Amino acid sequence: MFHYDGGLKLTSIDLAIDFRRRQPRGFVSHAHTDHMGRHELAFCTPVTARLYHHRLGKRPVHEMPFHETLDWNSLRLTTLPAGHVFGSAMLLVEDGSRRLLYTGDFKLGESATAERAVLPAADVLVMESTFGDPRYRLPPRDEVVAELVNLCRTTIAAGGAPVIHAYALGKSQEVTRILTDHGIPVQQHPLAFQISQIYESLGCSLGSVSLYEGVWNPGAALVMPPRGQRSSWMPLPIRR
Repeated sequence: MFHYDGGLKLTSIDLAIDFRRRQPRGFVSHAHTDHMGRHELAFCTPVTARLYHHRLGKRPVHEMPFHETLDWNSLRLTTLPAGHVFGSAMLLVEDGSRRLLYTGDFKLGESATAERAVLPAADVLVMESTFGDPRYRLPPRDEVVAELVNLCRTTIAAGGAPVIHAYALGKSQEVTRILTDHGIPVQQHPLAFQISQIYESLGCSLGSVSLYEGVWNPGAALVMPPRGQRSSWMPLPIRR
């Protein structure tokens, strides 16, 4: 059903899975740069297609909405929500006798912006394991959210500007929705704001969010990509 050729490929249809290097046909589980390439034809969910085009330019795409099947030669392909970022997908592959599930990056449990992950039964499981090492013991989400919100409120009350560094796609939108749900408006770095506009256009509301252009709105939290802290043209506010 599958083989390894610098990455996972479905043998009978020569479909490359989350390859960064260009392929004739490539499945893109989500629009983070370490999972996509400039393929001749990409297969992904409609949300990922929009984000893929935004990041890599207009390219041929075959859209695969969640839960809809694509019959291709002897295989049946189905995308399922992965819970990682908005539009992220697992790929279920069936050949009539076996079921293979490729997870891509995935997250179980609650998310403010991503569809909740769906886990079907499978005979073969190929999974991402970013935090699979037993030494990782992440605190409960509710505790982290409460700590984040409290830190932002305390900083704002003291006349400061809370600055949260988060990746432009996924983390920025997640933290933005968390903060706006708690009554804290957000200003975003342009890289994150462009992606947030795509989220909004596809029905994922982020609340009170605006573009940060170097002028801080008192009372707002700032969401910046990690590299944004080194942008001399994008000054961060100094506590008064």
